[in-house]
Amino acid sequence: MTPKDIKAEIKRYRRLKLKCRASSSERLDLEHKIKDFKRQLAELTKPEPEKEKIIAEILKYGGLSIFDKEYYSKFSISDLKKHLENLKEKRK
Repeated sequence: MTPKDIKAEIKRYRRLKLKCRASSSERLDLEHKIKDFKRQLAELTKPEPEKEKIIAEILKYGGLSIFDKEYYSKFSISDLKKHLENLKEKRK
């Protein structure tokens, strides 16, 4: 499954969960399914270790928020290195 499909499933299960009565077994089952999908999504969107190092350095120079990790994880390693070099040049 792609991250987009997983997000759609999470959304669908949330809607069903809200329609169920509080503390019902059906609602608890839906919550467990949602948590499983969230784990799968986290595994799929986790960047490579090499990318993580570069992203951490970019965030240090750029002064951006932690939420930008997801944004930067979409780019290739070469693009991230170029962006890091540009940030370093601007700092000088």
